[in-house]
Amino acid sequence: MNGKVVILASMLGLYPLIVIPNPIDYFYFPRYIVLVIVSMIALLFIAKNLTKITHRALIPLGLFILFAFLSTILAIEPMKAWTGSIRYSGFSTYLFCIILFFLAYSNNNVNLKRLIDSMIICASLVSFTALLQHFGLNIVPHELVRATYASFGTMANPNFLGTYTAFILPASIISYMRYSKRIYLLSTAMIYAGLIVCVTRGAWITFGIAFIYLLYYYLKIFNKRKLILHVTLVLFITTVFLLSTSDGIILNRILSISNEVTSAIALEDSAGSNRMLVWKKVVELISEHWLFGIGPDNLNLTIVKNETNFFVDKAHNIFLEMAVTMGIFAMLSYMAFLSFFLRMWKGEQEIMFSTMILSYIIQGQFNIDVVMIMPIFWIVLGLSLANMEKHKGSKWTAYCVKS
Repeated sequence: MNGKVVILASMLGLYPLIVIPNPIDYFYFPRYIVLVIVSMIALLFIAKNLTKITHRALIPLGLFILFAFLSTILAIEPMKAWTGSIRYSGFSTYLFCIILFFLAYSNNNVNLKRLIDSMIICASLVSFTALLQHFGLNIVPHELVRATYASFGTMANPNFLGTYTAFILPASIISYMRYSKRIYLLSTAMIYAGLIVCVTRGAWITFGIAFIYLLYYYLKIFNKRKLILHVTLVLFITTVFLLSTSDGIILNRILSISNEVTSAIALEDSAGSNRMLVWKKVVELISEHWLFGIGPDNLNLTIVKNETNFFVDKAHNIFLEMAVTMGIFAMLSYMAFLSFFLRMWKGEQEIMFSTMILSYIIQGQFNIDVVMIMPIFWIVLGLSLANMEKHKGSKWTAYCVKS
């Protein structure tokens, strides 16, 4: 296993587990530091072994980097725009993740199964810690403020655990569909349990859509009815078991989804735990700062607040967040870049990547980008693009590391 593969495997299989007690915070700061170090090592590989890489997706990605950089230097507080606030999701985090994206993209001869397996194993471990938290045993070091949270695993917040599990779960399901090994059925049950106990409705909705997407492929195209029945049965049993252990909390959250959807359709401010109010305020700000935005992670400086005067530092929608902080052109470039990954694919490998990416985008309509998950997402983007390159040539060129 070469150094480049070690970097990717470590980020997919170990990075989500990092929790280090320190005076700043236990979750965000340690991972930001690790991301900086690992991406710098990855950059050394890139600088040492330059070779041509080609794909049209590099054009909108380059434009996104340009507009985001301009937004950073023109930000209300440029230093905060560079590093980010308490969650470390500033422009530098995007740059470090993009370095890992290029490293993953350039390794088109890598054993994808090993990398996917490391990601599934890690997600299973994270979900196991969340399940222990659900039953009152928290083995994860944490600050006092998190003592009252619902299950968050090693992700600092239940919403971020929901993002992570909804993102990885399709990989576990498709691995079972491809290889018919029971270990993948077990990992599916564990990761799904983590998704359930985080009680994050946006993540539940995301997985529901992703699962319907997978049903279409595996029932109509691949005709693997028996295997999909196994997965459905495991999901059902896991749901019933956890419903019986939550004192009605999970059931009440499930039943509240219809009311939240109704409120959202009516554009009520309270919809989505007051997200609708935040979105309305953010749209107003976009009209004032549409060109380059107010700067990455600078939203809290504009004093967006809800009716209880609680200051909001995030738009709780990844595209609105980009539009208001980096500008419309950065958002459109990012969306154009992501569009290359959302196609109707025929192979199971491609379907796995597209379902994972689709899941991340859907949950991003209710949630935010965070340093715990962003590197994993960008590595998956790189692996997905490398997989495309094996089957289809492109004419747009950049330079990156040799395989």
